Amino acid sequence: MLVQQESNSFAFRPSTLRDFTIHRSDAAAAAVEGANSEFHGAMQEIARRGGTAVPILHAHALPGGVLARDDFAALVRLVVDSLAGAGRLDALVLCLHGAMSSVDEPSADAALAEAVADAAGIPIALSLDLHANCTPRLCAPATVVTGYKTNPHVDLAATGARAAALLCAAIRGTFVPTSAIAMRPVILPDESLRIGDGVLGDVLDRVLAAAPASVVDVSVFPTQPWLDAPGVGFTAHVTAHDDADAGGVLADRIASEVWRRREEFVVHNLAPPAECLRRAAASGMRPAIVTESADAPTAGGSGDSPALLHALAEAGLRDDSVVLATIVDGGAVAACHDAGPGGTVDVRVGASVDPRFHAPFPLRGEVIRTGGGRYVLGGAGYLGLGATMGRFAVVRIGPLRLLVTEQPAWSADPETWRHAGLDPFDADVLVVKSCTDYLANFPVTGPSALVADVPGPCTPRLSRLRFSIASPAPWPASGGAAMPESPGSP
Repeated sequence: MLVQQESNSFAFRPSTLRDFTIHRSDAAAAAVEGANSEFHGAMQEIARRGGTAVPILHAHALPGGVLARDDFAALVRLVVDSLAGAGRLDALVLCLHGAMSSVDEPSADAALAEAVADAAGIPIALSLDLHANCTPRLCAPATVVTGYKTNPHVDLAATGARAAALLCAAIRGTFVPTSAIAMRPVILPDESLRIGDGVLGDVLDRVLAAAPASVVDVSVFPTQPWLDAPGVGFTAHVTAHDDADAGGVLADRIASEVWRRREEFVVHNLAPPAECLRRAAASGMRPAIVTESADAPTAGGSGDSPALLHALAEAGLRDDSVVLATIVDGGAVAACHDAGPGGTVDVRVGASVDPRFHAPFPLRGEVIRTGGGRYVLGGAGYLGLGATMGRFAVVRIGPLRLLVTEQPAWSADPETWRHAGLDPFDADVLVVKSCTDYLANFPVTGPSALVADVPGPCTPRLSRLRFSIASPAPWPASGGAAMPESPGSP
């Protein structure tokens, strides 16, 4: 069973059940066949071990604001009813994100796990995103817990398979899981959390070199930094075979070392947007990448920030260069479809969903393509996952090819651009709204990406955040009023 959405407490609008793509039973298995998904990985591993994998529910949504009150209640009912209809089960692999929140329940994933445990009454393996708010409450209903080992995330199927393998071993008695958690009240910008290099990779390499043989799984959860919920911070979770003491010591070493080195998790290559564009164009790389992570839809942003569009005029890029960027604006898409390919549009785009940070951008250009429909992601992280950006249009303004969409686009995935008739690898400058996903899909130029220093609900400047639920407020943020609620919030 997979039920996933990552919540951003500073997003402008609450999420609803309509944001989820929902498949049940055999349709759920068919929806992720061959995909890099925990659901698919768990089913394959169960079958490989001679068991019968029963697909129950696959409910997935892009990150967004906290779930509205009635919608979270409806989601819980959907989960419980789906379990009841699955028949007799011996055990359950439950794939959550770990950072879902609702208006009434800031720790929504923990409440969901409790509801599943009460309804199922069987051993549970819990698989989590690396950005989970991994608290003792979230883990308590589970027999085993494991999370992604990569950032950007490319091991989704492997994580599901590992959760299933650990659970099978536990229920067959060949593995006695003992778990330990260590937590520290610190949030870290996602741009600095690459595993394999950087500070976090160095911490793990040093500490795990001395891990005893009894340790079976080590998962770290730096959390979703824009989540205002109880217990938000860094968590190290260690599972050992019948050895709680070893797990506790190791988890504490990891968490203590991250806390000690917290000021080293800084975002390099952070610059004003016009400077980012100029430096990218002059870099000689193709595509040179500029990321507006503060508005990343995969972190809860609305995808409608026009900050980089405003900066293009200041950057003064040559008309014979090619810059690709994307923005959400349903009204502008409608105007483009009315004009049709070859027509001219004169509209204002951006800040159509979240007007708090930027003014709309005056867009006058030639519509070169329109379209819509669903497509399949092809990047290393979410390979095989179905996606849509609603209707779209591509507008040409000098060097810019602007992809205007009705729904947020996965701009870090090359197939998004190809679906719109554009090839990101042919661009001189590629603007993505992403924190780290682009690194897996553009491995040559991604590591040199420039981060636009602009405000937004997913800002990498975490000291700007104000938390009202988390206590203590995690470093480097502080307590106080969070960003204002949007009009019409429950």
